[in-house]
Amino acid sequence: MAAFGVYEAHQLNQADKTAGTNLALTHPRQTASTSQSQPAATTDPYAGWDTYTSRQEPTLSFKYPPSWKASAAESTDPNGDGLLLTSPNGTLVDWNSSVMYLAGCGPDAYDEAVDVQALPAAPGLYLEAVRIGGSDVQTLSYTVIAGPPPSIGVNEGCSLPFRFTSHSDPQRKMSLGTNDQVNSADINTVESILKSLTYPNN
Repeated sequence: MAAFGVYEAHQLNQADKTAGTNLALTHPRQTASTSQSQPAATTDPYAGWDTYTSRQEPTLSFKYPPSWKASAAESTDPNGDGLLLTSPNGTLVDWNSSVMYLAGCGPDAYDEAVDVQALPAAPGLYLEAVRIGGSDVQTLSYTVIAGPPPSIGVNEGCSLPFRFTSHSDPQRKMSLGTNDQVNSADINTVESILKSLTYPNN
């Protein structure tokens, strides 16, 4: 009887081990997935656009859509270069590597910054939207300016914002911005053109 009891206990022990094995097979341990999620594809907002690189300032470049007409513009410096971009709607964006301003401002001059954004590929430069007006007119102008950025909503009286300084020649002023009134349909494109400015410090 004792031998039978030992045998019976041995059989029960084996049955418990078998049940445990079946349980493990039925509910396998969950392991961490080794697969990695793929990063979301990014879209280049300037895909298909043309690039202009300054002849006088070769580290400076910007992009513009091929639907805009590009024509050479005169510079006050014989070694300078200029470009005039014209949209199908008539909006003008002007680049000049050497500019000089002689005209003054009238008594009703009103230049108010309504938006200022730092340019990511042009350290120290900003895209400024300015409301320019007098007693009977108010229009928006978009231009690249050097810092420090102006205060939003403050009447600066008479600003000549189409200026920032050459890295290679601190005496030479340059300009990139709109010329005359901007067609409302072109505002986003104008901002994209100016934001594409690349002008590293070195």
